[in-house]
Amino acid sequence: MNAILPTSAFSQAPSRYAQSSVVTLTQPSPRITINDVGGMWTKDLTARLEELIRLQPGWDGYNGRPVALANAIFALGMLNRLYSSAIPAPDIVPGYTGDLQAEWHVGDVDIELHVKAPNSVVAWRSTPDAGEDGEELVLQNDFTILGTWIEQLADKINAVAAAVA
Repeated sequence: MNAILPTSAFSQAPSRYAQSSVVTLTQPSPRITINDVGGMWTKDLTARLEELIRLQPGWDGYNGRPVALANAIFALGMLNRLYSSAIPAPDIVPGYTGDLQAEWHVGDVDIELHVKAPNSVVAWRSTPDAGEDGEELVLQNDFTILGTWIEQLADKINAVAAAVA
């Protein structure tokens, strides 16, 4: 009898290749190191995204749709790559069309990432130097600027912590 394994939208299903034979390479192969880039955010983000993809249709009292699984998976990967132990995990809020937003509101800095679809993100940031409307970017596949924004937010948090200490 097959055991029933607990699964979620983000768990890895048992692979049909799990019992495949191991092939030994005779030539040395280059090594690729994969780090746990999500750190402490992963568990909380995964739980929140699970909650949002399971929303009932009409969750907002109108025609709100649950967060699309593709959007949740994309957002989780993007946020794990942005991970910084110096800042809190973002708040994740659903949009009514199956989209979502990841948001940081720390002091006088606001960062909002609107994941409309995989590789379709509207990034907005407000800082004291950004003017009254902040700055907005439409991103598709180069998210380097978000790493810079997160690094700057981490620097600001660290500076405030040092000044208080």
